[in-house]
Amino acid sequence: MKKQASLLLFLVLFWTGTARGQLLALSPAEMVEGAKFILAGQVIELREQQETPEFVIRVDTVYRGELGRATLTVPLPSQAGDLWAAPELNSRMLFFFTTNEGLRLVPAGDLNWAAFLKNGQVERLFMGARFNNWAEADYIQEYNRFLAETPGIKIPANSDTEESAVSETPRRPGEVNPVWFFAFAGVMFILLLVASLLKKRR
Repeated sequence: MKKQASLLLFLVLFWTGTARGQLLALSPAEMVEGAKFILAGQVIELREQQETPEFVIRVDTVYRGELGRATLTVPLPSQAGDLWAAPELNSRMLFFFTTNEGLRLVPAGDLNWAAFLKNGQVERLFMGARFNNWAEADYIQEYNRFLAETPGIKIPANSDTEESAVSETPRRPGEVNPVWFFAFAGVMFILLLVASLLKKRR
């Protein structure tokens, strides 16, 4: 039954992919090696009623890549027509992302780009499907090998939010923060005022 469901999902995704002109499927090793960002986090919100459905993840561990925010929104992948695949709310997951031309994070492939975690290991795949000679178990084994060999960087739970997660605008070498400039100017004004008053008293 599980094999039949996996085959059915692959056929649906293959039909959807060919309808839009492409289907990106990678081997387990290609998924791990080709992903620019590999993250783990909890699904904290599902937004299925929007024009473009999506879900929100709170990233807690980064295995590859650098993030400017701890909360990310991920488009819900379409299966066929108006059907959308959505993960379970509050589940902890592992994600393999790359970037598109606009430098936005996108799934590294159409299949097997995310997995559910339990006790720090991959338990099962999200939208898992067999591809060529690779079964779902092969992806799970490769992902767990990567996790065992790669120490992730923990992100504090109280770090930035989705709305406020904006990286600081980089400054050119020698450029002064305007806050410090105005503070310095205020101190100088007070010193000049005091010096002027002392001079008049004399």
